[in-house]
Amino acid sequence: MNVLPLVFVMISLVTIITYSRLQNYLVHQSVDKQYAVEYQSKRWEEANRVERERYEDTHVLEHKGGGDRGPNVQATRKCSLSTLMKDQPDLANATFTRQLFKNLLDQLFGDKLFYKEAVAENPLIIDQIINSLKGRDLPKENSDLLALPFDDPAQRQFWYHLFQKPPKEVGKEDLDDKKSRSFIDLVTVKDFEKPIRLYLTSKEILVAIFQSEALADEVIAKRNELRTALACDKSLQQSLGSDFEAAFRTSLPSWVAPSCINWDVTSTKE
Repeated sequence: MNVLPLVFVMISLVTIITYSRLQNYLVHQSVDKQYAVEYQSKRWEEANRVERERYEDTHVLEHKGGGDRGPNVQATRKCSLSTLMKDQPDLANATFTRQLFKNLLDQLFGDKLFYKEAVAENPLIIDQIINSLKGRDLPKENSDLLALPFDDPAQRQFWYHLFQKPPKEVGKEDLDDKKSRSFIDLVTVKDFEKPIRLYLTSKEILVAIFQSEALADEVIAKRNELRTALACDKSLQQSLGSDFEAAFRTSLPSWVAPSCINWDVTSTKE
């Protein structure tokens, strides 16, 4: 019996399997290297962003003629990932933050190839990522989010793509803020279970909450109107806040608990 063909087949199979594993290893090594480079880059970006925001806040106060910041409102402008990472968050706030996070991803990345392919292959991937965040140690800064480990390669790759800076769209204008925002600008690892500050939050967060760009534009137009009125008469602050709430509270989706939204109107950034 001639065993040479059989030996040749076995050697070929071993070669193919070895090559396949080598390819997988090289791909994973490449991804890990990308993570390391991107992580350092994001840390620098985050440090620069924090310093820029501090400068802008100081500049605004000095321009207005003093440091009277008014009451410090206990609310946040961003989607707080810390709520998703705590073991026992408030149920209403956890439900709100989970849906806000999902809506935000769909809005920012719904037309991106990596998002479409990942969701098509695994429709539950976003829920699985959210579930895997629970119980983790809370990062100190947003830039540390990129380094969060994921055992599943698909989840790790998906998470990595979330932190890639989107190209600026030429000619696209935001009625409230013309800066181009990325995912890392719209989330925070702080502000645990604080309500969303609707008066100061970004258009992206507004769209994620109301699920309507037209309604988000209405909120932004109303905010500009309220700022003008408050600048003329600061004694109207409380009544303007009530007007703001009356105009849009009934438009909130059923998954948004009243405790998750802050309607305060102030003359400063806080």
